[in-house]
Amino acid sequence: MLVAGGALRRPASRCRNAGSTSSSPTIFPRVRALSSSAALPRDAGGARGRRPHPPHRDAAILARDAEEAALGTPCGLLDQLAIRGAKPGRAALVDCGSGARREIPLPPDLAILVVDSGEERHLAATGYADRVTECRTAAELLARRAGRPGLRLGAAEPDLLAHFGESPEEATLLRRARHVIGETARVREAAAALEAEDLEALGRLVRASHASLAGDFEVSTPRLDAIVAHATRHAGCLGARLLGAGFGGSVLVLGRVGRLAGLREHLEAIAPRQAQILVAPVGAA
Repeated sequence: MLVAGGALRRPASRCRNAGSTSSSPTIFPRVRALSSSAALPRDAGGARGRRPHPPHRDAAILARDAEEAALGTPCGLLDQLAIRGAKPGRAALVDCGSGARREIPLPPDLAILVVDSGEERHLAATGYADRVTECRTAAELLARRAGRPGLRLGAAEPDLLAHFGESPEEATLLRRARHVIGETARVREAAAALEAEDLEALGRLVRASHASLAGDFEVSTPRLDAIVAHATRHAGCLGARLLGAGFGGSVLVLGRVGRLAGLREHLEAIAPRQAQILVAPVGAA
């Protein structure tokens, strides 16, 4: 269905068939909320015979449009941009507005784990689309009141939050905007921490990210919060946060390679039966 969705969004002159059925072998683990819905249209977009690949950002937009058409949920570009350019041993700082990216080497002592919460979630049945609408509304309100037409939340300064009123509706928009503005700053600080190989600072930022996702953005669940709290009680855990859009899925846990065995054993005590704990190999993208 995702493949057909992608084909249907292309001009007819560029596509011989309205859709297709295919299979795509993968080594991708069966762990929830790891961009699998974004990976498939991106993979299908690249499986077009010998024709040239579209430019990086155009390919990401095509894959995003296919996912939106198939799932009926508004999606961003982060997953598609990250998947297309992932390289072993490197993180990427991605600007979803411009498509610009900067590669950052991962510190050799950094261990990356993903804990499957066991909570299934389908974004179309969650509040994900509501968050997209709330963020757009918040950006429009700030742009109007601050006199800055076209303002994006990711480019807004924290002092602009003072423009929100005290009504329940604007209090909600304030929380959503505060998360986006704060998360944008945390991403830049995390990139700097990786470059400086300051894992303690990176861990603090990841913990703050989850607190904001749970409190201001309200996309966490009691199960995700419990896994994060359990993980961060271990001395070998640098930080933990939910992955992806939230409302279920998986939890990202950062630690040190030298304490990986003990941390994984600690996480196994809370991981649901049959759920997986994925350990990204050193040097993985």
